[in-house]
Amino acid sequence: MRRWGAPSKGEGYNQSKMTIDIDHCFETGTEEHSAMWKGSETDRRSPDRAA
Repeated sequence: MRRWGAPSKGEGYNQSKMTIDIDHCFETGTEEHSAMWKGSETDRRSPDRAA
């Protein structure tokens, strides 16, 4: 089983148990935002950008 981990914390079981401020995943310019959307299909369509 693959453990994604918390955005900006890395991959693996221990990282999957870490906490982050989930709101930062949707705020452009934060470390969590970059980690959350990097390499995803929505990388170019960030949630805070107009479609």
